[in-house]
Amino acid sequence: MLAFNDVTGYFAGRKFGKTLIFKILSPKKTLEGYIGGLGGLLAGLILFHTIIPVLAETTLLQNAILLITIFIKLFVSNGSLQLMLK
Repeated sequence: MLAFNDVTGYFAGRKFGKTLIFKILSPKKTLEGYIGGLGGLLAGLILFHTIIPVLAETTLLQNAILLITIFIKLFVSNGSLQLMLK
C-alpha cells in the first residue's frame, strides 16, 4: 500500500505540484503530491479488494483496512519528515 502512496504522490507532485508544504524539511514536498498519494493509496486499496475477493465479504475488515490505510497516509509522511529533524 505504501508503494501506491509513494509512486502516485511522486508523479502527482511532479505534474501538478505548486504548493510547497514543508519547505525547511523537504523542499520539494507539495500539497498536490500529498493529496495524489492519498488518492493512489485509496486506489490501491480498491484494487487490493478486487484482487482478493475474500476480503470483500467482510465489511468490518474492509472498514478496518480503510481506516488503517488513511492512518498510514496521514502519519507516515509526517513521520518521515520528523525523522529528518533528528
